[in-house]
Amino acid sequence: MMNLNAKGAVAAILLAGSALVAPATIAQDSGAGMFDAAHWEVHDPNQTFALDHSPMTNILKFITVEERGKSAAAYQALEGQALGYVRAYKDYLQGVKVSLLNRDEQLAFWLNLHNVGVIEKIAEDFRKKGRIKRLRGTPGDPGEWWSETSFVVEGYELSLEDVERILVDGFNEPLAIYGLCYGVKGTNMLGTVGFTGKNVRARLKTLATDFVNDRSNVRVSGKGVRVSSLYVWNQDALFDGSTDAMIEHIAAYAEPGL
Repeated sequence: MMNLNAKGAVAAILLAGSALVAPATIAQDSGAGMFDAAHWEVHDPNQTFALDHSPMTNILKFITVEERGKSAAAYQALEGQALGYVRAYKDYLQGVKVSLLNRDEQLAFWLNLHNVGVIEKIAEDFRKKGRIKRLRGTPGDPGEWWSETSFVVEGYELSLEDVERILVDGFNEPLAIYGLCYGVKGTNMLGTVGFTGKNVRARLKTLATDFVNDRSNVRVSGKGVRVSSLYVWNQDALFDGSTDAMIEHIAAYAEPGL
């Protein structure tokens, strides 16, 4: 991985010429209104169309740097043309009629939309990164960044909190939580590959294994199991409020030592 200065030098090459247009067959409707959970469960299981998420891979590669031997995200590198590239990809996603996609394509779509929205917010106002926990808030009690309208999809105004509700409640897929970018330490580094309909399930399993086996997220002692707040936040929605079910899920991705 390149250092931040080197990345600045190649920004124009890596991120140039990427104007994306949503295909007419998946073009967005307009004027649908506010959040409607049932609407986002509509999908076409026979649809084989695949969205182009190569820009997300480019963005992740661009911001990933090494910091003390570990991967870190250099959001502050996204300025000028590079930030324009992020916005162009976000606009491309907002132009998609997501209800016509199959379920795996939808899962990749929502994860990438959420994450590019977080990346854009941090890059636009990097000075606020130190307050991102407050700006995020918690599920059900979102902070400023997570409660404000960030996207318009099929005419619906959506916040980051709304997109997380679609992912957690609509898919009922515990693995989805491992694919969410929050921009703070203690959440998964997403690597340098964007989600696609073909790779999303395998990528989420890999991210789950990495997250579970990081001692800062799951720690076992004689007093019990100490877990990341990510599990506590989603215990009711994904594990029916059951601690046993949550631990069973964690154990499924734990390496033998853990």
